[in-house]
Amino acid sequence: MSDNFGFLCGKKSIFFCGIGGASMSGLAAICSLNGFSVSGSDCDISSDTLSFLQSYGIRVFTSHSAENIAGSDAFVYTAAVNDSNPELRQARICGIPVYTRSRFLGCLADCFPHSIAVAGTHGKSTVTHMTGKIFKDSSVSSALLAGAADKDSGLSFRNGGGCLIFEACEFNRSFLDFHPETSVILNIEKEHTDTYPTLRSAEDGFGQFAAQSKTCIVNLDCYNSSSIIPFIQNRGVRILTFSLTDKNADAFATETDEKRGLFSFTGCIKQQLPFRCSLSVPGIHNVSNALAAALCASVYGIKSEIISSSLSGFTGLKRRFEYIGNYAGADIYDDYAHHPTEIRATLKTARSLGYKRIICAFQPHTYSRTYSLFRDFTAAFTDCDLVIFADIFPAREVNIYGVSSEMLAASTENALYIPSFEGIYRFLAENAEKDTMILTMGAGKLNRVSYALAHAKD
Repeated sequence: MSDNFGFLCGKKSIFFCGIGGASMSGLAAICSLNGFSVSGSDCDISSDTLSFLQSYGIRVFTSHSAENIAGSDAFVYTAAVNDSNPELRQARICGIPVYTRSRFLGCLADCFPHSIAVAGTHGKSTVTHMTGKIFKDSSVSSALLAGAADKDSGLSFRNGGGCLIFEACEFNRSFLDFHPETSVILNIEKEHTDTYPTLRSAEDGFGQFAAQSKTCIVNLDCYNSSSIIPFIQNRGVRILTFSLTDKNADAFATETDEKRGLFSFTGCIKQQLPFRCSLSVPGIHNVSNALAAALCASVYGIKSEIISSSLSGFTGLKRRFEYIGNYAGADIYDDYAHHPTEIRATLKTARSLGYKRIICAFQPHTYSRTYSLFRDFTAAFTDCDLVIFADIFPAREVNIYGVSSEMLAASTENALYIPSFEGIYRFLAENAEKDTMILTMGAGKLNRVSYALAHAKD
């Protein structure tokens, strides 16, 4: 058993409640690879994730029951699990050590010689994987855990030692369970309003997280991120910065060129040779992501020539502007975007590809986000020709806000409200044609429509 799990001294069997998520399933697999007996439960798990976990010898229950945790001596659960869960109640009755996912991950990170935690309202998974790829390609020992799977490997994790590179989610202030050697702040926006009712409260949360690290890498192009620099500096944290254009930053881009959404640029990092990089993932936002990953790698002594080749070979993540297939001449893509800023960035990238028509089917994620950012959502779809709103994916919430997708459609130009996936599928199939992009978007289950359409016969 790895020394990285010293906090579980004497424990042999770990139960993961809510094991179906990308981060939880990856964490479970890492534990299995390190000699633990692992089991878990999830009543909404995909068949692919179920097969993946079973391939690692992990037993998965598709319903929650107190009997499921028999024989376990450590219990990990996600933020979506509440006190009424029978497995969580049973673990507490039996005196089994109980960890939230973030606390468990924080304890694990503390056992690694080095750790890098990537935070931000947008781009966390991409930068985590970009950084992880650079480390892997440089043969620097590392492990990785993210909230999305890599396209090439199909995995959201990598087992290893030396340095743990992981995604630090701000929801429910879970990133305050982390004390990384190096933190990354990509951006800060109004989001998770059930946790952060104001932008200032979000900035305070990110500031507290960053202050718990030794070095913090900050995006100068985001005003809200750069505004927390004085707070971090006053707590003795070393600050490094990156920017698309500001040559005073520790990492910046010059000689930027674009061709059909793909960018090439020269990356400049202080005390490193400049490097030329041609990205294989579209969008100017990925140039910013690449600079963050490059600066992070440079902190650990990785040279610019490796950074250049590694970033140029990065092919992206599943559900991040992912090409799914073709139906009746229309190209079908899927994207995880569920915040107005992410939607605008994705659609701007889509528009740059030269399609005559873009049809976007969007499923809002949570009532609180839809309510708090309602006006921003109605203005986010200007780069598509038609947007279809599905019913809101509630996740952990009940609708105490009185908001609906029908209201969104009524307030958005060139919009339709089609509540069911079946209805959206029929509409898209009837309107698919050459030189059209069909883009499903959102953090819920709407990607099932894009996969069904791509595998249907014309």
